[in-house]
Amino acid sequence: MAGRKWGSQMGQVRNRVSRAPRLLLAVLAVVVVALVACSSSSSQTSSGSGSAGAAKSPFVIVIDTGTTGPYGANGAAAVEGVKAAANVLNATQGGILGHKVEVQVLDNQGNPTTAAQLLEQRLASGTKPDLIEPGSISSEGVIEVPIAAAAKILSIGTPNDSSLNNPAKYPDEFLMAPSAILPQESLMSYFKAHHYTKAAMIYSSDAYGASVGAAAIQAAKQAGITLVTATYQDTDLNMTSELQKLQASKPQVLYVQGFAAPPGIILQDLYTLGWKIPTIGDLTTAATPLIAADATKPQEKGLLLQNLKITVHSTNQSEATKNYINALQKFGPITIPLNTTSYQYDSVMVVAQAAKQANSIATPALANAIEHLKQPASPPWVTLNEYIFSTASHAPSAPISNWVITPVSPLTNGQYDGPAS
Repeated sequence: MAGRKWGSQMGQVRNRVSRAPRLLLAVLAVVVVALVACSSSSSQTSSGSGSAGAAKSPFVIVIDTGTTGPYGANGAAAVEGVKAAANVLNATQGGILGHKVEVQVLDNQGNPTTAAQLLEQRLASGTKPDLIEPGSISSEGVIEVPIAAAAKILSIGTPNDSSLNNPAKYPDEFLMAPSAILPQESLMSYFKAHHYTKAAMIYSSDAYGASVGAAAIQAAKQAGITLVTATYQDTDLNMTSELQKLQASKPQVLYVQGFAAPPGIILQDLYTLGWKIPTIGDLTTAATPLIAADATKPQEKGLLLQNLKITVHSTNQSEATKNYINALQKFGPITIPLNTTSYQYDSVMVVAQAAKQANSIATPALANAIEHLKQPASPPWVTLNEYIFSTASHAPSAPISNWVITPVSPLTNGQYDGPAS
């Protein structure tokens, strides 16, 4: 997950992780692991201001995220996405402009204060990295991006707090997840195609849920669709009263936003209430592993999910998608939706494309190339069809066709099996 949130998106999805499954806190000390995605060059140096003509120094990527602690599941997935991209580039292109890609992981255990300390310590010692992945969630991004900016190092990743999309303040920072309004505009397009004129939405009152709710309200107003809403607290164990409030308004379709436990509670209460209504889970609901695991249970009968196309199986997969899935499988079975790793994978591929375009790995050259990124005929990225940045916005624009509505199903290699609608 767009930063799960699961990525970004969890673009959107990728940044929604405050309720991710907690991992055992077995590691008490912060671990810094250098994951070398090549077989040599460990004694070589790398510089963020280097160029294509530099010696065979590695292209160093530092990702500072919580691979243990409360957000460990998301952090570990983010790291796998970055490592998968590094491995593919090293195997197919010899790295980035001949520089083998090396991934260094700083485990901040989900603590933003620790994240800042670790990153500052890393930048004060050793060679300067070429790229910083500023965490996998927004609470990490807002701490790490200013540090990367002060060091004049390129940063790119799934944290999508709106304050980070500020080219004047952070000229070398880029977001992978597009604006939150786009998936909501896609949803309203689906509603209109199915002749829904009145919809209901239940969403979390936390910061991320509120942002999704605001985007949905805005998109519904633009589409001329009446949207009635109700909110819940993430600690709520029963949503019956909220659902009854929505039911009284007699909507034609129900839209559910939530991650981890809340969407499961909502679906169970909806089933117990006996309210039979077309129901669609949002991107974070679709990124919740338990939703796929419970796909055959009665409370999920007829459930639809909003998904990025990468999370829906296709018999006509691109070569890039095949490379991505194959690279992930080398870490073990893929048991969570692909969008929990795909934005991180794409971030490295975008930088590799920018380096090729600029014929340089220098930070200013890379930033300029990303702002004017050319779209190759066979793009190496897998989440969005295109990544289009500009000097005015360092968050990508994207057509609403990137999002689809799919039936819930068990996952196969991180993808839902139902056909896109």
